[in-house]
Amino acid sequence: MDTAALIDRMVDSYNRHDTEALAPCYAPDTRVHPAGRPEAVDAGTWLAAFGLVLQSFPDLQLHPRNLAADDRVAFLEARLTGTNTGPFTLGETDRLVLGTQAETLPATGRAMDITGAVVLEVADGQVTAERHYWPLVDTLVQLGFVG
Repeated sequence: MDTAALIDRMVDSYNRHDTEALAPCYAPDTRVHPAGRPEAVDAGTWLAAFGLVLQSFPDLQLHPRNLAADDRVAFLEARLTGTNTGPFTLGETDRLVLGTQAETLPATGRAMDITGAVVLEVADGQVTAERHYWPLVDTLVQLGFVG
């Protein structure tokens, strides 16, 4: 599978909230570095964390804008939209900005619409590394946690 087709498959799986379809897109030793987290995690941990994101934003959608890809790397610029109707799970950066040690905050019912980027390294038709760049403070502002 070429890199663009792999990214299309991943975006479709994310938008259907289908982690079972998403899991085979990752090589067994993949490291994912989510935005706002101090360290990369393995793909299984990332997919479990995605489940928490879906609890916060059950209508979450990824809207690709630009994709640049070759046989070893892809750069995806995308919008991420959703409505916060479930508990909002805080990352380390969120806790630092908000000055709290809380793990979650109550749902606000507000919409999020952010644009960011994901860089993926690819080998043999699977992701081997993934780095997320999302404007976390913008998300906190849009949700009404900071003003």
